[in-house]
Amino acid sequence: MAARKELTINLQGKVPGGAGFEFLALKLCPELSTYFGRVLYSVDGKKQDKAFRFDLGKGIFLDQFDDLERQNVLLHAAPMVMAAAQAAYAATHGFTTPDTRSDSDRLEAMVEQRVASLMAEQERLQEKVMLQSKIIDQLVQRLQNSEPHAGQSATSARKHTYQAKTEKTPELVRE
Repeated sequence: MAARKELTINLQGKVPGGAGFEFLALKLCPELSTYFGRVLYSVDGKKQDKAFRFDLGKGIFLDQFDDLERQNVLLHAAPMVMAAAQAAYAATHGFTTPDTRSDSDRLEAMVEQRVASLMAEQERLQEKVMLQSKIIDQLVQRLQNSEPHAGQSATSARKHTYQAKTEKTPELVRE
């Protein structure tokens, strides 16, 4: 019979211990179960032969202690063991790790992104207004240049402009 493939996820330095416990690794055997794993640990520096049973579906240790201090160590370590398992799964399957930020942190990040987007839009609109102002200034300048000279009526200015055009193109005036 062939040996079963086990996936080992290192927990040292990722999951803090306490009450003499140090969490070493999470062992998973996908051939047997994708819902449960075993957490290897040491007590006072001595690796233990037994392992804590871990429910991957619920993210909890299945083993219980009467000693409140040891039980609290397991309760506080469970989310970190779960996060290590999720990160390892994501890395092996090409997924990103789940967002573990609090709702307020996610909301703050969304607000910061929206503010940045609005500031960029405001800058773009200011540039557009500047360009339109330049165009309006140029049009006003052209209108001022084409107005009648001092002492010349608007009618005579138009007549002068018409005559200048017809002198350049006499073939249009024939009739």
